[in-house]
Amino acid sequence: TLSPNFAGQFGQVTQVVGVGTALSSWTTVLAPGNGEGEITTFTDERAVGTFHFVGQAAPNTNASGQMNVTSGSFDVKF
Repeated sequence: TLSPNFAGQFGQVTQVVGVGTALSSWTTVLAPGNGEGEITTFTDERAVGTFHFVGQAAPNTNASGQMNVTSGSFDVKF
């Protein structure tokens, strides 16, 4: 679960439009951000999974409103 209710379990998107511009960032750390992540493969050498979340605009960035992240995936090799 990705939400403000679970410390250390969050989703975040940060966007940079160009060199020298301010960042825009959306996060599930702020209510009512929420989502889920699922690990589908986990071995000594690899973690594979999917995620989706709705992030709220982070303060002190150029972000506004919500960001809906869908069909996210990861494949990390250790």
